[in-house]
Amino acid sequence: MGSETKVTVNSGTTLRRTDEFEALPASSSISEMIRGGSERARYELAPASQQHASAWYPEAVASSGGNLRPSWWSDDPIIESAPMCLFRLSGAYFAPGFGIVFSSEGEVMVRSMAQAATATPDLALLPYTERTGEETIIRIPRDVREMDRIIVSMPWGAITNYGHFVLDCLPIVAAVGDEPELERYRFAFPTLKPWQRRHLELLGVENPLEVEVLDSCGPILRASDVVWSSCMASFIHRPNATYRVIRDKQLSRKRPTSLSFEKVYITRRGFVSPDGTTKRIFLSEKALERRLRQLGFVVIDPVQYTVDEQIDIFRHAELVVGCSGAGLANVLYCQPGATVVEITPMRMTAQVLARNLWVLNICSIVGCKWRPYYCADSPPEKPVFVAGIEQAERGGFSFDCDVEDLIGYIEAL
Repeated sequence: MGSETKVTVNSGTTLRRTDEFEALPASSSISEMIRGGSERARYELAPASQQHASAWYPEAVASSGGNLRPSWWSDDPIIESAPMCLFRLSGAYFAPGFGIVFSSEGEVMVRSMAQAATATPDLALLPYTERTGEETIIRIPRDVREMDRIIVSMPWGAITNYGHFVLDCLPIVAAVGDEPELERYRFAFPTLKPWQRRHLELLGVENPLEVEVLDSCGPILRASDVVWSSCMASFIHRPNATYRVIRDKQLSRKRPTSLSFEKVYITRRGFVSPDGTTKRIFLSEKALERRLRQLGFVVIDPVQYTVDEQIDIFRHAELVVGCSGAGLANVLYCQPGATVVEITPMRMTAQVLARNLWVLNICSIVGCKWRPYYCADSPPEKPVFVAGIEQAERGGFSFDCDVEDLIGYIEAL
């Protein structure tokens, strides 16, 4: 896991990054995990697997467009599914502003902090901390709020990012929401936005526990029992068939709407990140939208629609075109056989980004045709670095393509 970050709780206990698979003993069932007498345990809901995209859906990949192509390109790539696990600790702490779970003995659970580590690799942004040399010291007040049994499912990235919420947070909600052994547990979140509450309602979670986060990091809470999952560590990149469970459960509960379009383009124009910056600017997007409208496309900005409307828009579309980004998370709801054209800047195909194949993952699992179109990009004026590593997807870079070439690729499909 790299260099350890040490943290001291009031009594002087030292915390360290801890791998759940090493620290928590395995159980043979959820019942044993909950009732087996141990204060710490884990249970594997689904095993790891590696399958070609064609094993999920024969027509998942067939071609790519543009005059560029990543060196690793394959017309039948491997989709890797990580083991899907539940973890449990008694008397643990929870930092809702980051999704982080850590034990009273001082172990920071790495699956819960995997996304938060991009914002605070040394954990120094957590409440009640101070940095001393190579250590981060945390002094939790003795009157910290106490909770009973909770399930933590929302990683740091899902707090503001639609794609991470749908694809990293919701899988475990869908997988265990009806599990009788967990009936006495409540899903716990930082204060939710209306669209997040609606997604949870569509999975049967009507009354989640919401914890007010007054600033960018606080508070820290203690719970008698905490359950969380490996999905928090970017399930988006190593998913499994649980995506079908999310889709099917939400489709069965959603309200009908009147929105139905055969061809859809997801615009990025006007998109502003939660931090107030504009990222990944598509220089010719306005010209592309004009040409697509001539071909019968409807241009949509998903944030202008309710969750139920977004689901219907994608559910009825036969052809979806959009740039790499959170808006394509709704491909989850596309009908089997639909075609998805993902316009991808080459900068986003790096191995460090898991080659940006998460849209392919969704398409393969739900039975859609993924057709990437690769294009050139320009480096950002001010690259973003975390722990000395450039964050290629977070920099404010621009990209562009030959609009008529892209139109030709789309028409040929």
